Order: sequence, then structure tokens, then C-alpha cells
Amino acid sequence: MTEVGPIPSTEELLARLDRVIAERIAPMADETSRSGRHPAEQMAALASVGLMGIVVPARYGGTESGNLALSRAMAKLARACPSTSVTFSVQNSLVAWCLVAFATEDQKSRYLPRLASGEWLGAYSLTESHSGSDAAALRCRARREGNVYRISGTKAFVTNGANADLVVLFARTSETEKASKGVSCFLVEAASEGFAVGKREKKMGISGSQCVEIVLSNVAVPAANLLGEENKGFRIAMAALDGGRIGIASQAVGIAEAALQESIALLSARPEGDPFGDREMADFRLAEMATRIDAARLLVERAAAAKDAG
Repeated sequence: MTEVGPIPSTEELLARLDRVIAERIAPMADETSRSGRHPAEQMAALASVGLMGIVVPARYGGTESGNLALSRAMAKLARACPSTSVTFSVQNSLVAWCLVAFATEDQKSRYLPRLASGEWLGAYSLTESHSGSDAAALRCRARREGNVYRISGTKAFVTNGANADLVVLFARTSETEKASKGVSCFLVEAASEGFAVGKREKKMGISGSQCVEIVLSNVAVPAANLLGEENKGFRIAMAALDGGRIGIASQAVGIAEAALQESIALLSARPEGDPFGDREMADFRLAEMATRIDAARLLVERAAAAKDAG
């Protein structure tokens, strides 16, 4: 277990984030988007100031700042570099949060310090090509053999999958239980024999956040890496996706803020008498944009605060 040091306040943590964004993330955003390269350097920068463990308890190396702080951090990141924000969101709101909420003490001790320090990157793998994110229709199978589960199947659209060290993965463990009742959740290490990264999806935007296929061929996962109870993984999937929706909404707010800033800059650069339209009307539209963004931010932060409150 990690030695607990002073825990920064939310304000201090977000101030650190502002500095990292200005110095190490925003300057690389355009190149990350054009190249589609995984934002490894940006993630390392976030880890260096304690952002990778924002929902992780201090005893495991995190800052235990909570979901409201996470929401604000994701919006700030998305305003500067959406690819980094998505990668960061999966690490925190889906992977680390799942372990905090559902893992055993042994699982937390083994994995949370690595995630909080940025040593390991996490991915969340529910989706399959034929069923989308419908957990009740999974075809990926996990079969118990003594002290291990043997997992075989193909997962799709796995964000962070190409670079992940640990995958929160869902597979069917019962042929007799109906629909969602036969699904279990596993902590799968990407270094496991039989674990392979398949095709990478072509995306229209946010290209640095890579989505890939994961192929599992009789992968042996220790029974100690079952997250929660066997055949009861559906509850974990739904709880994680609830948090993921807050993350997506937070990023949408950040991207909208960036669009507003660009619009204001463009309008301010136009000379008086600009033939492209009525300046006063444009000002009204910008004011409406700002109002809607502010309302969206308040709604998202209300949801994040409600999650913190339980």
C-alpha cells in the first residue's frame, strides 16, 4: 500500500492541471489530433501532478478528490485536447472507479497504486460488434477451470485498448442464466498469453484516443481477478456506464467552451463594416451559446456531485 502524503485540495489540484495543460498538453493538441498518436506524454504529465488517481483513496496513492473534481478536470482537458481527455476519462471514471467501488482489498492493493501513479493504463471492455454495449447479448465466454477462468472472444471499440495494461472486461459465465444474469466482470492483464490487440477503428475526430478490437484466445485469468460476484457483472457494467456518461458530458462541455472561445476570437478579429453579417446579431448568438454552455456545465456538475453524495 502506498504511503499517504498530504492530499491536495480540489482547487490546488485543478490549478496544477491548468499549468500542465498550458505547458505540456495544449501545445501538443493539434499534432495529437493530426497524427492519431496515443497521448502517452500527456498522460505522464497528468500523472506527475497526481491527476491519475483523482478518484482513488489516498491509501492507494490517489488524491480521493471525487467525481465533481473529476468532471471539472475532464472539461478543462477537453477544452485543450479532447483525445487526452477521453484517455484520462476511461482511466479514472471507468477503470479506477470500478476498482474503488467493487474490488476486493487484494485487488485494490494490487492495481490501484499502479493506476494512480500512471504506471499502468486502464481500459474498459464491454462492447462487442454484434451487440454494441448490450451486456445481455455478450458472446465472449469465460469458463471456470479450477483457480482460473479461460476467456475467449472478441471485444470491439475498446478505448485505450491498444496501450492498456489492465482491462475491466465483461464476459458470459453462464449458459443457463438468462440474458444479463449470466455476465461476469474480470480484471484482465494485457500481458496475459492469448491476449491480442486487433484492428484499430478509423474515427472522424478525437483521433489520439484510439479504439481497437481485443481478441482473447483461451486467456487464463486468475479467479482472484473476478470483480464482484460471478454472474453479477451486469450491475458493475451499468454503474460504470452511469459514471461514464458524466464523463462524456463533461468533455462535451469542455469542447463547447473551446468552440465558443474560437468563435469570439474570430468575431473580434473582423473589422467594422464586415460584410459577413450583422455584428450585433452575432453578439446575441454568442451570448446564447455562453448561456447554454453554462447551463450544461451546471447540470453536469450537479450529476457529478450527486454521485459523490451516493
